[in-house]
Amino acid sequence: MIFKDGDYLKSLAKCWTHKLPLLITLAGLDSEFESAKRANAAFASNWGCVKDWTETSRYEEATESKARDLIEAISNDPDGVLKWVQRSW
Repeated sequence: MIFKDGDYLKSLAKCWTHKLPLLITLAGLDSEFESAKRANAAFASNWGCVKDWTETSRYEEATESKARDLIEAISNDPDGVLKWVQRSW
């Protein structure tokens, strides 16, 4: 059974993170992700806005403009980060 494999459990524990670049790597999507950034400047720009988000940054003060930029970078259709994640799921 896979859940008795200690190495599997250690790798699974790494998924308990909010570090977006690490999650892409753990999902095995590095190549697809890099291709998407190279092929789509809007997506690459949106990623640049989203990549530094952390679970603690949500408590930091930000300007309304910065908050709106983050929401747009995440939710933009078709070039938002969330749309890419959904297509790669």
